[in-house]
Amino acid sequence: FSEAKKRLLEKGYIQVRDGKQDSRKKIYSLTEEGNRHAAKRIMPNLREKVERQEKEIEELRDEVKELREKVGKVNKLGEFLKEKDVLEDVKRIIKEKVEED
Repeated sequence: FSEAKKRLLEKGYIQVRDGKQDSRKKIYSLTEEGNRHAAKRIMPNLREKVERQEKEIEELRDEVKELREKVGKVNKLGEFLKEKDVLEDVKRIIKEKVEED
């Protein structure tokens, strides 16, 4: 037994489960009090992690919104060019330039 495990056993945070033992170590289970003790240590970390992830999600939502706006502008430009048959002229000019090269 390590000193830490002895202290945890004394405080009732862990218990030897049914005295089962494999070849190397005893199997421990958390008691109800041990679960509460662990939760007190873990919960602040989980809260921080959740808050960080919420911030990241919000930033990603903003990015998506910006990208949607840009896509909308490009689509409008494409529609405008189609209406003016400018797109066909641009394609024809590009083909001519490529053929010249």
